[in-house]
Amino acid sequence: MEGANKGHETRKFYTIACGMKTNFQPRTSICTDGDNSLIGNDRMIMERWKQYFYETRNIEDDMEIREEVIHQGPEKQIETPTKDEVWEIIRTLNNSLSP
Repeated sequence: MEGANKGHETRKFYTIACGMKTNFQPRTSICTDGDNSLIGNDRMIMERWKQYFYETRNIEDDMEIREEVIHQGPEKQIETPTKDEVWEIIRTLNNSLSP
């Protein structure tokens, strides 16, 4: 009986070892900084990403882009509804519908 149990444990060991080997995927974390030098330190990579997003998100502030809104349609201009008009429309909606 002891030999059969030992064979079962060996098979179990190799099954686990094979599963670890097939599921393993090596990962490398490398990034380039502003000078195109490679960065491998995780903290420095996170700082570079922070700098990158800061640069890309704040580009509009530097350029001072002003956009003009152009309304096109059959109406020349639609007046903003009053609070009373909005409340009247909400009051007439069915209770089972979302506003």
